Amino acid sequence: RDRLRSRGLGDVYKRQEMNLMTQTELAEKLNMPQPTLNRYEKGERQADYEGICKICNTLNITASELFSTLISEK
Repeated sequence: RDRLRSRGLGDVYKRQEMNLMTQTELAEKLNMPQPTLNRYEKGERQADYEGICKICNTLNITASELFSTLISEK
């Protein structure tokens, strides 16, 4: 898991843990394939605006909270 840190949306996995969700469970709630979420986390694919909104709404956080966590990790 450490290799995901500070790359792409890698910190989404921390939010999953805070909400007691696995990556697969989060992907199901987001109605997206788990490999797509995995690529977002690894930075192999960029989430569009809609995807970021869905992630934030599902985890009950703001985009500012998500990105401030990403920036503080770098």
